[in-house]
Amino acid sequence: MSVPDDRRYSPHHVWVMPEGGQWISGITRTRTASTGHHRKAGLPAVGQHLVGGERCASIESLKTVSDLIAPLSATVIAHNETCIMEPTLVNDQPYADGWLLRLSEVDGAHFAQRLEPRSMRD
Repeated sequence: MSVPDDRRYSPHHVWVMPEGGQWISGITRTRTASTGHHRKAGLPAVGQHLVGGERCASIESLKTVSDLIAPLSATVIAHNETCIMEPTLVNDQPYADGWLLRLSEVDGAHFAQRLEPRSMRD
């Protein structure tokens, strides 16, 4: 399984990547494989402030409904509307078109504490 090294990962299999002064976030292929095909996501509202390590959303799959734990403290500035309309993107392209949230006001110190990709392979 190829894990991109251009982003950081939380212990809850959520990734964060800087992009043009903002940040995008999604879930890892490991998480999608363990929960099954995703059917929908209950995402936080645009403008909501996330607290790193706390529940911020729910992901519904064929097997279960599971919590999405915020990988870091930040403010939600957008949802991936395409992914909401086509939830299979989360499974098919978790590191590309299957991202879930666009974030701003990221706590840089918290970002620096995220796991490196090699830790996800262990």
